[in-house]
Amino acid sequence: MLGGTALVDEASRGPVRGLPTAGGRRTHAYVLSLAMSFLFSSYIARFGYGILLPRIIEEMGLSRAEAGLAYSVFTFAYSALSAVSGRLFDKYGVEVVAVLSFVYGLGLALAGESQNLSALTASLAVAGIGASSSWTPMVALVSSSLPAAWRGRAVGLLEVGIRVSHGLAGFLIPLLVSTAGLRGTWWTMSLPLFAYGFVFHVLSRSKSLRIKVEEGKGVTGYRPLLSSRAFWLVGLSYFSMSFASYIVLTFLVDFLVSELGMPYVESSAVAGVMGFAGIAGALLLPWASDVMGRATVLATGNALASLCVYLASLSSINEALAGSIGFVIATYGVLFGALWPLYAACAGDLFPSSTGTALGLWTFMMGLGALMAPIVGGFMADVSGSYAPTLQASATAYVVATMLMVATAKSWRGPRGLRQTSSATPLARPSCKRALGKRPPGLLWSSSPRSCRGLSYCPNSPRTPPPRGSPRP
Repeated sequence: MLGGTALVDEASRGPVRGLPTAGGRRTHAYVLSLAMSFLFSSYIARFGYGILLPRIIEEMGLSRAEAGLAYSVFTFAYSALSAVSGRLFDKYGVEVVAVLSFVYGLGLALAGESQNLSALTASLAVAGIGASSSWTPMVALVSSSLPAAWRGRAVGLLEVGIRVSHGLAGFLIPLLVSTAGLRGTWWTMSLPLFAYGFVFHVLSRSKSLRIKVEEGKGVTGYRPLLSSRAFWLVGLSYFSMSFASYIVLTFLVDFLVSELGMPYVESSAVAGVMGFAGIAGALLLPWASDVMGRATVLATGNALASLCVYLASLSSINEALAGSIGFVIATYGVLFGALWPLYAACAGDLFPSSTGTALGLWTFMMGLGALMAPIVGGFMADVSGSYAPTLQASATAYVVATMLMVATAKSWRGPRGLRQTSSATPLARPSCKRALGKRPPGLLWSSSPRSCRGLSYCPNSPRTPPPRGSPRP
């Protein structure tokens, strides 16, 4: 169905990809542990660039703009290639992760050998291509391997691995630099990625971790995705959220130092608190979304994030807000850590047979927002002489993300508020053309998140109400 529901394989006859269900919780724990540890190793290199920045500028003689440009190339390569890596993962499985992990490690190793801006930029471009092995394929792996009812919690646990790497990067990277130098630090960050490339290659040859896709089934092409209303609503909301979030990530410390007069060490500590607070958000809110609904929690989270950023923008003229800035940023950190996995879980909800493809395209849209945020935010701060307009632009972007998720929620609700399930089962109702497969079937509405069977009414038609006494979620 192209009007805002999921796209599934022919006749929705069940999954054709993912891990075998045998093994139960042990298999689920194995997949989650592997994905979390890989994301930790992958993201610590990305967070480490900002910490290495002073040494890069000093040893290579670069300006701040040149060093920022090199990392922007990394971000663009990562975002652009995520659309491709997600599609390839849907078709070929974890062997794609193995190859890209080797490429990622190679790019970091080459960065350690770089002596000028051109070499550093080219190395980080290679690393950015390899970095597309991380978020999108891991979310697709977990979404296809674990029960749909656990999707929010599972993706939230992946975010925990990223948040932990965010927090520990500030301690581990300086230690590495002091003992191994800049070159040795790049090489040290590359070694785990080579190791994971080998691990994923071995696992791709075994039956325990193989994604199988039948020819002509299971994987949706780009055209149906791009024709879906829900794809664009969620994607544009993701773009707005990314733009708003990267403004805060980029300028928070400088805002605290320059406008609130906070010492640099304390400002960095506040940013660290935000990162660790995200662990709580990544654990709690995705779990809540499994119960309350993904769109509802996303809309609420974006709205509260907008409020936090707006209050922070007023702290420079309000002493009470300035005194409570730590609490405001910590609260924002909880929401920040939850929003990313919630958007990722939407890909598995709406497009269960092409999770990697959908999330890869959304990641590209997210990357555009991440690239625009420092440019637009910095320009507004330079023109106005204050970070208040910049932070208020961030708050406005969160409001836009909220409105788009509210619009999405309208197509995420069934008759009389029944909850939507991510496992579609066609109904044997002669009057329903969609159920007979004359149109691509979408997600069906069910009173249970695990099964659509046993319903005596047509959930695809808003004119056919459920019978009296139907169970409510």
